Formats: sequence, structure tokens, C-alpha cells
Amino acid sequence: MKGWIQIILVCVALMLSACSEREAKPLELPEDIEETVNGFVEALEAGNTGRVRKFIAPDSLERFDQEFAAGAGEIEIPKGFPPRSIRRAPKGMAGNPFENEVDVLYARQEGDGWTVLTLNLYWLDEEEVKIEDWSFETAAPKPPELERQAILENVMRYGMLAMAGIAAIALWLIIWLARRKPDLIAPERAKDARPAAITRRDNEVE
Repeated sequence: MKGWIQIILVCVALMLSACSEREAKPLELPEDIEETVNGFVEALEAGNTGRVRKFIAPDSLERFDQEFAAGAGEIEIPKGFPPRSIRRAPKGMAGNPFENEVDVLYARQEGDGWTVLTLNLYWLDEEEVKIEDWSFETAAPKPPELERQAILENVMRYGMLAMAGIAAIALWLIIWLARRKPDLIAPERAKDARPAAITRRDNEVE
């Protein structure tokens, strides 16, 4: 009986852990974009406009200067702002086999809204990685990328729960068969046991 209670408790623990909500973990940036992205974000946090410009693509500098004329400090990046989504476009998708494009999403929930920073990086092989485009929002809705991640995590979570339930049922069936139908689990052992039982009965009669 104690064994069954332990099995039930383990199943309940698995169910609770599978159904519990987990906080999304920040992603690790790929090595080829890590220096540029981190440098850009750190410069924004410090309000260092001159340093921010170093990470911007030349074609985007005019727009940057217009938007940041009052200083980069107007964009208040939260400390420890985590990257939550990284999307890398297939290499050479636009016909150039040497081009690279990556989108990085930073997001953090602040009250009822989200603070969201999106960066678009573009560069050719053997060239320096630069930020081509960017956007920054506060009090924004939850980014669609995070919604999709949540759906995928729920599918995986409940899939693991279903597998744990199936495994518990299979274990219960094996134990039940081992107790009630031992000849199905180990037929050779059951056959060996029958002659021994008959011999004991013959000895008792004599």
C-alpha cells in the first residue's frame, strides 16, 4: 500500500511541476552579433549618443541623428533588459549569398504593459555587423513572438504531463500483471514452479 501511495505522490508532483508557470529565461546572443547588440544597448543605457552611433549602419545614421537629437538618454532602457527572441533570416534569402540579417527582441513586462526594443541587424560576410533598423515602445502589448513562445511552452509542458500519465498507467499495469498474472510476465519461471509444487505434494502424500 505504501508503494502505491508513493507512486501517486510522484505522479501528483510531476503534474504540478508540469502545469506550473515558468518565467521566460533570457536568451544568449550569438557570438557574431553579441558585441554589436550589447554595445548598442549599453550605450543607450548610459545615454552616450556618440558611442551609440558606432553601431548604426551608415545608411541609418541620418535617421538616428534626427530621432536622437535631444540625446539617447530619452530612451530609458531598464537595467538588465533581457533579449527574449532572436530570428535569423535564411542566408542569401534576397539573392545575395553573402548577406546576413538578424532580428533581436528585448522585452520586459512593466505593470500592465511591456517595454519593447527591437533591433534589426544587417551585414555582408567579412563586413562589420551593424544595426540597420530599431524601434522602442513602452506600455506596449505583449510581443507576438512571446505569445508564440508561450504557446509552444504550454504544448511541451502538457505533452510532458501526458507522457508522465502514460508512464504511470503503464507502471500500474506492469505491477498489476506481476501480482495477478505472473505467468504472463515470466512464463518460464511459472513453468519451473509447477513441477516443484507437484513434487512437494507427492512427498506430502507419501
